[in-house]
Amino acid sequence: MHETHVFHLALLTASVKKSFMRVPRFMMLDGIDDGGMEHARSHRLQEIIVDECSTYDADYQLIFATSDINPKFEASELVVGRFFTPEKRSLDVRDI
Repeated sequence: MHETHVFHLALLTASVKKSFMRVPRFMMLDGIDDGGMEHARSHRLQEIIVDECSTYDADYQLIFATSDINPKFEASELVVGRFFTPEKRSLDVRDI
């Protein structure tokens, strides 16, 4: 799974750095730690993604989802929304 996400990140990098390539400028990487990736590898992948995106001059949007956020980014402006737990699921229909 790690290799797939790095390939997609490379595709996004090409689109923002090459004037003749404008797609994709939006990317969503879901479950970047799926498949039992070790914490250290997952955290390093997140650092690679953030470091690479910090070099972009063109407008873009990248969203990545993980259940094991790198503590380095946990309290940063990069995190949107709340942390989901089994007790506080993404869709809680009990109150409906």
